[in-house]
Amino acid sequence: MTIRSKHNDLLNYFIHDEKDLSPAYVRKCKKYLDEISNKLKINRIQFEDVRDESRKRQALNTIE
Repeated sequence: MTIRSKHNDLLNYFIHDEKDLSPAYVRKCKKYLDEISNKLKINRIQFEDVRDESRKRQALNTIE
C-alpha cells in the first residue's frame, strides 16, 4: 500500500513504514532532519564556547 504524502508534512514519515512511502519523500524527510540535527549541534557547540568564556571571565574576576 502506497501512502500519499505532502512534502512539507513529516507526519507520515513518523507514523508509516518507509517501505510504504515514496523514496523521494523519505529522502527529503531524512535530509531535513539531518539539517536540523546539524544546526542543533552547531548551536550547542557555540553555546558551550560562550559559557566557557563566561566562566573563565568570572574566575578571573574573583581572583582579582
